[in-house]
Amino acid sequence: METHWRVDSPSDGVVWQLKEIRKKRGWSAAKLAEECAKAGFPQLTESVIANIESGRPDKDGKRRRAVSVDELWAFARTLDVPMGSLLWPLINRDAGGDAALMQFTPRELHLFVHRMQTAAAELLDQLPPDHPESEAGRKEAARRRREYYQEGSE
Repeated sequence: METHWRVDSPSDGVVWQLKEIRKKRGWSAAKLAEECAKAGFPQLTESVIANIESGRPDKDGKRRRAVSVDELWAFARTLDVPMGSLLWPLINRDAGGDAALMQFTPRELHLFVHRMQTAAAELLDQLPPDHPESEAGRKEAARRRREYYQEGSE
């Protein structure tokens, strides 16, 4: 079974999904940069986006330019998608627009899931404590829910 996409790093997965979303919306890198600036991320210029998407590969083709957690967050906010959807590109749209799970061998899928879980954990560790998706943010939200429901039951 042929694999449509290979992930060598979490950044490769984010870039692949970013390009897919851009294509689907008919956006160029320049349009994405424009939308990023409108959303409050002017540092994501067309040139920066080109560097992110190309990865500035070394002579062996390995990515030298990773996607930072701040860039991942900025892209997710700009595109109005969950951060996780940029990390988990398991859906492939064919020419007709139908969604289908991409074809992976069991070993490729295992490696992909392991790499993405590791990347997601690393990204969550980098979030500021007051970010709602950080561990502290999730604990605070759970505490507020408990308080809310305890007040309502009295």
